[in-house]
Amino acid sequence: MKLPRQVVIGLGVAAVIAVVVVVLLFMNLSAPKKRTITLEPRRVTVDEVTARKEVDRRIADYRAKGEPIGVADFVQKPVDPQDDAAAPYIAAAKWLDTKEIGDDPVWNLDIIFDKLTDAQWRQIDAAVKKMAPALAMIDQADGRQGADWKIKMTSPVLRTLLPALNGARQSANLLQLAALSAHHAGRHDEVVHRLTQITMLARHVDAGHSFLVGHLVAIGIARIATQTITDILPTLNIAPASVAAPPEGYASRAQVNALIAALLDPRTLENGWQQCALAERMAGLDSVNCLIDGRLRMQDLFGDPRQKNATSMPTPPPAELLDDLRGMLDFHTALVAATKLDRLPEFRAAAPSPAGVPRSQLGQGLLPSYDRAASVHFAGLTELRLAATALALRAYAADHNGALPAALNELVPQYLPALPDDPLVAAPATILYRDGMVYSAGVNEGRLRRLPSTKSATAKPPPAPAPPTKPDYAIRVIAK
Repeated sequence: MKLPRQVVIGLGVAAVIAVVVVVLLFMNLSAPKKRTITLEPRRVTVDEVTARKEVDRRIADYRAKGEPIGVADFVQKPVDPQDDAAAPYIAAAKWLDTKEIGDDPVWNLDIIFDKLTDAQWRQIDAAVKKMAPALAMIDQADGRQGADWKIKMTSPVLRTLLPALNGARQSANLLQLAALSAHHAGRHDEVVHRLTQITMLARHVDAGHSFLVGHLVAIGIARIATQTITDILPTLNIAPASVAAPPEGYASRAQVNALIAALLDPRTLENGWQQCALAERMAGLDSVNCLIDGRLRMQDLFGDPRQKNATSMPTPPPAELLDDLRGMLDFHTALVAATKLDRLPEFRAAAPSPAGVPRSQLGQGLLPSYDRAASVHFAGLTELRLAATALALRAYAADHNGALPAALNELVPQYLPALPDDPLVAAPATILYRDGMVYSAGVNEGRLRRLPSTKSATAKPPPAPAPPTKPDYAIRVIAK
């Protein structure tokens, strides 16, 4: 008997549903519940002894060059307590780390300098007054050149904790509020003092935290200083150099010169960029050694040990680990060399690509791309140099009845030691200047940019961009 068409379709749908249900029941109720993943070991062309000799040869070469490579090489040297800036920073962070302070609504303010309302200014002033004890602790760090952040650097280094980073960022936010409050009250000498403190905090964080995460936090702190300079500079009162005693509330030339020097000092972000590449190389070496002697598992590196049903990856044999380590060390050595270059285009031309290193699953996890970090680093350097140049222009104007120079060369050497390079653009580009504004020819790569389609093989390349009317990185020296 021929069934109606609707019945046939209904039976077909029911059959499909039944099959799906059976498959799902089998997958979820059948034993075993845990799935076992087998990873075939990668074939290596050398034995363990030969691979170890190759690794040891590289380590000996680093040591001959005076480069740190072992965990002990990154243990902080003792700091004279009288010269330890970290101690007051840590004390201030501890004072700020309370529920009452953390819940203060001032931290939720979206600080857009020229749009703050009277109510928001009062809120900032009240918060700065309330948190005066923490500011007094930070003041104790002034003039101190060392910083012992009490980091316990031991093997395995991947378990090293960096507890001071969050507190340092909170202290920088408080210093920014203090600078804004002082500017609003006309205390420009205090403004420059707070900006210098933020810059020095960034330097100490960078010097005392060898890994890339510490460097990125230091960049974030430095950007708090440069952004605040950008906001307040057109209305910053600087006393002329000819005035022996600055008028009340005016920033002295000595204060401004000290801030410019701190912004341009290589210890502010430049040295830390090289240090973190060396530290990442050390961490890769230490991690492989810990895998070989059993102090780490692959799950510790790539999984979540807290998962009850986490599937443990098998640790590769020592010969394979050491063979991978050779390529990892060579990658980081090339990276160390690239971090010594002064500009982003030069770094990118010299930096190694992780894709070019023969790697196993271990190497794939421990050789990330540094391109994005490089973009952030060189942008941070650019902002420091723009801020220093803009401050020098304001100092020049203070000495010339408000007039600005026709060119930046007129600032050298009285206001700047040299004309700063532009780290975002290939040599010989320098910081640019026009219409009362200093700016970089580089672009903010963090922005979403719509590029012309190049799918067609015959598509013409886009024309060279015209000089920007609104540069991505710029500081206006005088108000429009």
